[in-house]
Amino acid sequence: MKDSGVKTSPALPPSEALKTAPHEPGCYIMRDADGSVLYVGKSKNLKNRLGQYFLPGASDERILINIMLPFVATVEVTVTGSEKEALLLENTLIKRHRPPYNVSIRDDKTYFSLMIDTSHPYPRLEVIRRRHRESPKKGQIVFGPFTSARHARETVKLINKHFSLRNCSERDFDTRTRPCLRHQMHRCYAPCVQKIDSEAYHKELRRVRLLLEGRGETLIPELTADMQQASDALNFERAAQLRDQIQAVEKTIERQQVDFSGDEHLDAVALYREGETGAAVILPVRNGAVVEPIRYTFTARGDENATVLGRILMRHYSAATPPGTLLLQYMPEEADAVIQWLADMRRQGAVELRVPQRGTGRSLMTMALRNARQVFDAHRERLDTSSQALERLRKLLSLSGVPRRIECFDISIFQGSFAVGSMACFIDGKKDKRKYRRYRIKTVEGMDDFGMLKEVLGRRVRRGLEEGDLPDLMVIDGGKGQLAQAVAILGELSMQNTIAVISLAKERLIRSADGPEFASSDMSHKPERIFIPGVKNAKPLKHGTAERYLLERVRDEAHDYAIEYHRLLRSRAHLRSGLEDIPGVGPKRRTALLKHFGSLKRVRAAGIEELANAPGVSAALAADIHRALHADDAADSE
Repeated sequence: MKDSGVKTSPALPPSEALKTAPHEPGCYIMRDADGSVLYVGKSKNLKNRLGQYFLPGASDERILINIMLPFVATVEVTVTGSEKEALLLENTLIKRHRPPYNVSIRDDKTYFSLMIDTSHPYPRLEVIRRRHRESPKKGQIVFGPFTSARHARETVKLINKHFSLRNCSERDFDTRTRPCLRHQMHRCYAPCVQKIDSEAYHKELRRVRLLLEGRGETLIPELTADMQQASDALNFERAAQLRDQIQAVEKTIERQQVDFSGDEHLDAVALYREGETGAAVILPVRNGAVVEPIRYTFTARGDENATVLGRILMRHYSAATPPGTLLLQYMPEEADAVIQWLADMRRQGAVELRVPQRGTGRSLMTMALRNARQVFDAHRERLDTSSQALERLRKLLSLSGVPRRIECFDISIFQGSFAVGSMACFIDGKKDKRKYRRYRIKTVEGMDDFGMLKEVLGRRVRRGLEEGDLPDLMVIDGGKGQLAQAVAILGELSMQNTIAVISLAKERLIRSADGPEFASSDMSHKPERIFIPGVKNAKPLKHGTAERYLLERVRDEAHDYAIEYHRLLRSRAHLRSGLEDIPGVGPKRRTALLKHFGSLKRVRAAGIEELANAPGVSAALAADIHRALHADDAADSE
């Protein structure tokens, strides 16, 4: 990348920024009077682009941009060395500031992939989640992404049914002494007990890879020849198995095949939009077959479709390797810079961008557009319900804007120990588990619930300030006391006017002449209450309303996430209390014991002679282990 030194000018009023802007590539940030970022843009000629906004008589065709311009108080200009540098800087600035007038893109689904770890002598096919821009580890071959876990697992199920790879865990593979039920059903070659040699197993593995790579046509002749050979040898059981494999491959090809021939390797990208919201679909074609589409939804208040499509390309190919050809519905803005960036991401040659007008390419684009429309319709149907809940919540809390990002916090402690905090995150009314966080309490001792909450909220907000990633609304599981701690920490960090905060609590018990009773006799219908800063009395949440349902879901997610963390910590502590403190039992011996017996419970149940039969355990050590594991029993009997 050409490096001429990035130069940023101070924030100036629009007219002054226009005067000092150079005829060079770069980015610009428009801010309102409070300093909030309204819009981030790029251009290969900054002076000309700013002139389109601020010269006398200038008028932007984008209605929402014209609505924004009167609120622009300052413009900050950054000069870059090339158009590609401007493209990358703009992408970074949008992620950091999340401007309301730029394109907001989110995945329609959580992405999963299939992985084969070739570092194992007998690899299996696994469903995995992959983080953004995460590269496969050494020896891993990754297929995908799939847009849902269901589709990924259906593919694994199909392969496990017709191709006899193992699917057992590493522990089962290492400890099994006889074949499992799947081997008896002729669905596994049982490499765990050496029922198949490595060469034959890897031949089956190669066939699975051909199928996942969309090269089924190459696979069918090979399977047919093997089936004929098995039939000639009167091995009819093996011939029937190969016949089933052929049929499975043919069905897969039939489901994927479109009107292509040859070895096309390309992606088709199309979007459908109504007003500010829309959906985009990327249809990958691999070796003449369309594999599962990738789906995105977006909000674009002021940008043209060509700009939106460019943003989609930046988002998707930051995490996926682009093919040599992209068929596009629109040519993106600053196409030369996009092409350079895509070539850098591909690392295997140039990337060609084409807008097909006829033939097979046009047919593929029509298919992508039809899929984008279907994604949009499904997204709009979900959005209507979520938007209603968010708008009602905005009115209930008297917020200035819709709380698109809601985070809920819960503090949990078990028998005076294992104090943890959890955070659940909902965006546009839908949970986003990638943004969930859990916290181990570090600075607070004892049963100080309020202090723990203050620590967790402080850590969250400070990190958000550093990363430019803050919620619109914080929900605290608790009452007035918990809310006071949240208000205090936001005040200390000068964020009390930036982040809205409430606490959510169930109805408390009231006293009557006959003793404590719930105000509602129906336990499942007792109202929730919310506490709002500056409001004396709590507001009840009516049963059956969209806003109550949303807040309850957020609160329950945070609570469940805390409990899950508790179990993990208790499990670790339980293991430590069982084996880690016994002299002579180090990490290797502890692992060998657990592998030999299968679990800590079985180690505890074993007698001294059984312990002495474990690898690396002498009779004296077996007695020490048995004594240590049953020390509590001996104490109880005294």
